[in-house]
Amino acid sequence: GAVASSGDGTGSGKVSGNQNSPPGNLEEQVVGYWAPNADAMKQRLEDELKGNPGELAAAKAMIDPRLSAMALQIPAKGQVVIHEIMGAPQPSTYTVKSIDLPGRTLEIAVTDKGKVQDGTITIDGNQLTLSKGEDTLILDRIDEAAFRKRQQPSTTAPAIPGISSTPDSGATEPPEPAPGT
Repeated sequence: GAVASSGDGTGSGKVSGNQNSPPGNLEEQVVGYWAPNADAMKQRLEDELKGNPGELAAAKAMIDPRLSAMALQIPAKGQVVIHEIMGAPQPSTYTVKSIDLPGRTLEIAVTDKGKVQDGTITIDGNQLTLSKGEDTLILDRIDEAAFRKRQQPSTTAPAIPGISSTPDSGATEPPEPAPGT
């Protein structure tokens, strides 16, 4: 099929949530860095656990720290790497089984640690919803700098005012957290 040129001559390669993107591009649009949309995820939890306030409270308490540190990288078509608070990045691969252009959805088969699960990726502008099995992640596109920031352990939080962090205070260095390898 021939690809029609927009003919505006700008040649800008900007990432945008353009709904008029060429059809073959849906898969390319998922490539990038993504972070959970905590509000959307909590709203979804509330909808799922409406009749169970105890379970909802527990789930919300657990979800906050996880979501604030989690990031997802799709470095290339067919590859997903999930980065969480602890541990090494979790790479997995996916193959596209079918593409629903009007619904902006890729039907995928995800292979994670040798196990294959069916799932979907839906992209709507700068929001991506990844579902596999019982799990659904609602993610917003972030840039590489924001992605790198999420990789930092929380020990790199800004210094607390009034507490000196200078090495000559006689305190020994705190032990380094063990890398997740």
